Amino acid sequence: MILFAFKVSAQLKPNFFGNAYSSGGDCYVITDNQQTQAGSVWYDNSIDFTSDFEIIFEVNFGSNDNDGADGIALVMKDTPETEIGIVGAGLGYERIFSSIAVEFDTFENSERSDIPEDHIALISNGSTIHDAATNLAGPISALSASSNIEDGQFHEVKISWVAATQTFKVIFDCEERISYTGDLVKNVFDGESQIYFGFTGSTGLYYNLHQVCFKYLSFVKNQDLPDQEICLGDTIDTVDVTYNGAVSYQWSPSAGVSDPTLPNPIFSPTEDVIYTVEILDSCNEIISESFEVKVNKAVVESIIPVKSAICFNEDAEFTITGSPNAKITFSINNEANQTIELDNLGSASIVVNEATTDQTVTISLVEDTSGSGCSMIITESATISVGEPLNASISYILTCDGGIANINGEEGGVFTFNPMPLDEALINSNTGEITNGTIGTTYNVSYIITNGGCSKEIITTITIESCVIPEVITPNNDGLNDRFYLNGLNVEDLEIFNRYGTTVFHKTNGYTDEFNGISKDGKELPTGTYFYKIIFKNKPPKTGWVYINREQ
Repeated sequence: MILFAFKVSAQLKPNFFGNAYSSGGDCYVITDNQQTQAGSVWYDNSIDFTSDFEIIFEVNFGSNDNDGADGIALVMKDTPETEIGIVGAGLGYERIFSSIAVEFDTFENSERSDIPEDHIALISNGSTIHDAATNLAGPISALSASSNIEDGQFHEVKISWVAATQTFKVIFDCEERISYTGDLVKNVFDGESQIYFGFTGSTGLYYNLHQVCFKYLSFVKNQDLPDQEICLGDTIDTVDVTYNGAVSYQWSPSAGVSDPTLPNPIFSPTEDVIYTVEILDSCNEIISESFEVKVNKAVVESIIPVKSAICFNEDAEFTITGSPNAKITFSINNEANQTIELDNLGSASIVVNEATTDQTVTISLVEDTSGSGCSMIITESATISVGEPLNASISYILTCDGGIANINGEEGGVFTFNPMPLDEALINSNTGEITNGTIGTTYNVSYIITNGGCSKEIITTITIESCVIPEVITPNNDGLNDRFYLNGLNVEDLEIFNRYGTTVFHKTNGYTDEFNGISKDGKELPTGTYFYKIIFKNKPPKTGWVYINREQ
């Protein structure tokens, strides 16, 4: 028994009549090797005559030569009914109308204008008379080099139809024996293009085994080549197109095919693809078969920092691209896993707000959410480095018309007013010193420091206070002008003398308004003129006088 790897039996739907039966797989017995047998098998699968098609099968006509009979017919008709025509010399085909048949006749019936050789003919309209108008081609000896096909061997038959040229061919054991061109749909099938097929056969006084085994039907999906759906990274190892009598195999495209010259390679596609195999058979003819693979992807194509380096307290943002709607499992700095879903375009962002340390996002799992169940364990990561913090504070030592800036922290920044004042106050952009200010006015000072592309703004305020040195005080405890008020003048040391040059008051380590007409001994100083020496923290000393008036 010959084995066939192209399995069409699962797709064929046979219906039997008479003595015909299935012998397993893709093989059918039309008649056993017995007298007066009659059988037929019909298939519900239709053939579209508006398209090209091929049928390849092998036939065993038995081994009874001299007393063998009668043969079989491959019948194509416009109805699906299971039936059998006149048997014996009619081969079970006679009187099946609106049909054609490829007759394989192994017995000479002279009244039907048979030829002595075992022969082939293309006949129509249920007639087996070869000199009638219904005989379309033949009869012709099945084999050009022999008159006998009842040899107990399987013989290969290929039927082909080319719709564009309306050409019907019969090839027997690699030899083209029948070629007919004509409008079969119009002239035979009454305009019907969906045609049904089957085999009929019979024996009489003389008999033989008649057995058919399908090898290939172009219009029936090969069950060994179903379309498949896999996950990215999976392989397909279930395809086997081993064909009896094949000379070579060639798969295309070859990408993702372990060996494109094998009938059963392993397929590892990374994209949706249609694989096609061309099988060169023993007749030097090419049989072409295809199957489609849909690759469900759950992939991350990239994880990219929006900026590879950011400033302290700046948002750290990562962009992920991959399969649309994929579910991503990730962690930030190896902490607890989180998930995010890519959008319809396959993109998503991960943002760490006000980052103060380097941020690393690591992706560990990608899952397809379309229902395929595909997932992929990966390790993809990206890091954003975070700069050092920029810290500084600004304080001011007041002067008569402004102040001197004191920087605690990052130096080298730029000072500006923010906003700019409406008066004529000035600020030194390098030192921050304010001059020409207006007494009682508050100024906003901006100090901007930069480092490696990062910047930070520190805002401080300064209010210019009165810097007039009083010429008189009236220490009578009425709350008005009771003290020698020097606030805002940044006085480090104040010494007051009487008219004889004797020190009556001395304050060191900073002075504001401590002198109220009381001497260093705790006594009230009498009304009169006194002299002072002021040492400032930020400018040259000053001397002058002040009048104590106790009479007011």
